[in-house]
Amino acid sequence: MRLLLSLLVLFALNTAQAQDICSKIKKDVSADKMNVDMESPYEEANQPLIRVSRSYSTNEENPFDNFYVIFRVSCDLDSIYTKDANGGQVEKEEKKVTIEFEDHTRLTEEELKVNHDLSDDHMSAVRYAYFVVTDQNLKTLTTKGIIRFTLVGSSGLVSPELGSEVMQYVKCMKAVK
Repeated sequence: MRLLLSLLVLFALNTAQAQDICSKIKKDVSADKMNVDMESPYEEANQPLIRVSRSYSTNEENPFDNFYVIFRVSCDLDSIYTKDANGGQVEKEEKKVTIEFEDHTRLTEEELKVNHDLSDDHMSAVRYAYFVVTDQNLKTLTTKGIIRFTLVGSSGLVSPELGSEVMQYVKCMKAVK
């Protein structure tokens, strides 16, 4: 009986935590209620940065559903450039994202484009990628906490709290539609 009571209390606490996490999601709904934009909270200054974003339309003439986990990590400015035939600098075209989970399993997208940006002070660079949440990877993203991600050669270690929050944000956003 004690075990059952303990499990019920634990379940209730987890449910309350998930609902609290869901309330932190920024949600904008169009006036006609056909377009919904959602985004998890984040602070640009916190690196590595992970956020969850979903935009969808229920308009039958133009339906869409863009659901992403967005990864961002600072890197050395020179690492995003290569030399061209004339010796000038050109921005690299890079692909490959790897996500490692708490059980040490991985999701890897070899052909996912990694984008670049400059830091505000132009002294370093940022690599970022939009990892598509699909039916195939949804179970992994909603049951396992992320502990690390790698964008080409730049890695970001993820705190257990952030890994758990990302998992909950994906659950919350998937449940909306």
